[in-house]
Amino acid sequence: MVDTLSVPRFSRADAERLCRELSAIFRHYPEFTASAVGFEYLPTQTWYANTEGRRAVKTELFTGVEVVAYAQAQDGTPLAQYYSVYARTPAELPSLDSLRRAVRQMAERLRTQRTAPALEDTYVGPVLFEGRAAGELIAQTMASQLVLQREPLSDAPAIPGRQPGLARRLGSRVLPEFLSLRATPCQRWFGATPLVGAYCIDDEGIPAETVEVVDNGVLRRLLSTRVPTRWSGGSNGHNRAGAPMVSVLELIPDSAESVIESNRLRLHFLEMIRQRELPYGIIVRSVMNLNILQTILTRTALGKYPPFVREGTLPLMAAYRVYPDGSEELLQPCDVVGLSVRALRDISAVSRERLPYNYLAPAASGNSEAPYLPVSIIVPDIILEEVEVRPREGDVPKPPVVPPPLLPQHR
Repeated sequence: MVDTLSVPRFSRADAERLCRELSAIFRHYPEFTASAVGFEYLPTQTWYANTEGRRAVKTELFTGVEVVAYAQAQDGTPLAQYYSVYARTPAELPSLDSLRRAVRQMAERLRTQRTAPALEDTYVGPVLFEGRAAGELIAQTMASQLVLQREPLSDAPAIPGRQPGLARRLGSRVLPEFLSLRATPCQRWFGATPLVGAYCIDDEGIPAETVEVVDNGVLRRLLSTRVPTRWSGGSNGHNRAGAPMVSVLELIPDSAESVIESNRLRLHFLEMIRQRELPYGIIVRSVMNLNILQTILTRTALGKYPPFVREGTLPLMAAYRVYPDGSEELLQPCDVVGLSVRALRDISAVSRERLPYNYLAPAASGNSEAPYLPVSIIVPDIILEEVEVRPREGDVPKPPVVPPPLLPQHR
């Protein structure tokens, strides 16, 4: 089997020039404590052969730009914002002008957040996840549990890795009936966007199969490798870096009443707030990605930003308080708590339109040869009917005694 591509060249000088162009934007934000821009281009050629006579050769291309900035609110609360974009080749990345606009938008959000109000009390009610935030919602609650792994041979029930993801819930409802989930590993594009998780031959030389994971809300199949388990009779081509792993996932809405055009989904959300007589609702537009948190942000903030996320917690980077009249207010960072895959059964509505979200995901297995792997999720905007959002807990470091030396006096 052969799945090869030509490998475009990209010089180190071009990469450095791109990073300097984007990093220069932060000269206009001297109130930020630290910022960083990272670029990576990783073409890989793999040859595979085994004693059964199976042979394969494949090319995998991956490139990405990651931008982070760290600051403190006026009360000392640690703040961070990030922007990331991934593609297969540097030519498939957005133009330099588009990247500049995205970084400026990120920086302006962080500047606004320095004086934004904090969430005073715990909020319980509907939450609208838009765009990339909807992608992280699915990524952190469900995607990592869609693989089949062999259970350890041990009598200890609580050892790490004992629970086999969602295997014991095969045949149960995990999503509302108007949603299905499909793994399409060989799908390289969604519209004009390249899908960085795509591949056609897995790392055991097995052709990657399309798998109907969830059908009308019911979990039907999971992603498997050649390692036998109680729940699979063979591989469906999802070995990545030596362990089972998701690649390209499509969340597919049907024609139910709960599937609403994007321009009407916000109106539907506001109506939910009014019907419940809530003073406000919450719209989420950015959720912290775990790879960004544990790599470039931790290095840039020198460990001052909380480097860990509690299980069942979704750290919200850009959450907006939206009032019944439609006005919005950016909040300081807050967290969704008590979240699990079971919460996805309470999705009350989604948009008909979908967007692709490319990201780097932590490996789903401790046996993986790579700590992070590229994944693509195609998702609509999502309304969860009842979510608990709390102010961020933990010690708040004191703000600096003196202002940054480059900060003009009038600011």
